[in-house]
Amino acid sequence: MVLNIVAAFFLLATWFNQWISPYQCWWLSFLALGFPYLIIINCLFIAFWLVQIRWWFILSLSIILLNFKNIQHSVAWATEKPFSANDSSIIKVMSFNVRVFDLYEYDLKQNHLEQMLATIKKEHPHIICIQEFFSSEANNHLKPYNTVKRLTEKAGYKYFHFYNSSTLRKTDHWGMAIFSDYEIKESADIDFGIYTENAACYCDIKIKDKIYRIINTHLQSVYFGRKDYQYLDNLKLEDDADVNAGKRILRKLKRGFIRRAEQAEMVAKIIAESPYEVILCSDFNDTPASYAYHTIGENLQDNFLEAGKGIGTSFISKFPFLRIDYIMCDKKLQVMKFKTMNEKILSDHYPIISWIKLN
Repeated sequence: MVLNIVAAFFLLATWFNQWISPYQCWWLSFLALGFPYLIIINCLFIAFWLVQIRWWFILSLSIILLNFKNIQHSVAWATEKPFSANDSSIIKVMSFNVRVFDLYEYDLKQNHLEQMLATIKKEHPHIICIQEFFSSEANNHLKPYNTVKRLTEKAGYKYFHFYNSSTLRKTDHWGMAIFSDYEIKESADIDFGIYTENAACYCDIKIKDKIYRIINTHLQSVYFGRKDYQYLDNLKLEDDADVNAGKRILRKLKRGFIRRAEQAEMVAKIIAESPYEVILCSDFNDTPASYAYHTIGENLQDNFLEAGKGIGTSFISKFPFLRIDYIMCDKKLQVMKFKTMNEKILSDHYPIISWIKLN
């Protein structure tokens, strides 16, 4: 019974997370990461008490019903709407965290750079927002990484905006980018401050006779190192070193929650003040039960929920069910279709695509 009360209390706490900033109570955000698992645990308690023919099942059931909105944000039941591929009022938008095109050779067995560029060229969304972008003009072993040139000349994108947040050797550039078949009228970068490499940018893009604001965001990363992942693999707390590793991970998580809250409020302000209808692509580094998700998405529709199916896992990790990549758009626009491209592992994120009918 005590375990049931604890599980129900933790699930109840996630309900408050959508309104309470991590500035005020960061551990609520920590619980929100485990929202799917807390739902499963409380469902198991409901089943247990029903078998025992005890009324205690009402405790977990009532908390689950209270969290119904968060459940709705976590699971999609929608069906795609029929449309013609030749309909010029429908645009195809992709969001993709490419993990710097596998620059650091996370998987030596695969040439992920070429596969990612081939995927983008094959799919050719009208607009693609790329997080963790990298491009180099160096005439050495990094020559294949002249991704700006390859996406404009080989993939055929006429317009682009590259927010270059970091440069080394005058030739190697890190940041985020937006590539478009449509004319970019204006663009701007959103600096999240000197203590982070994460950022955002937007482009005002003219499609036919109307302008739309395309926002690309990458909220605060946690920056886990190899030792952190080794600790999560083992989860042994038998000595001081492991305890210290656990504290280090909690500090990184706390810093991430708090900075994402500040960044989410900055992005929400830009959305609210936009003179144009907004289409947002983002790696939130946070789940649909998070403060960041609710803050940014308050006045937008989540395209996955409008035209997707299932849980929509977008991040590849040891913890399943993590949807942290999003395409959202103005509620005046119509979401026709949504797809998570999970057939191949090219990055630690799956690319996501949405077809949107413009006004």
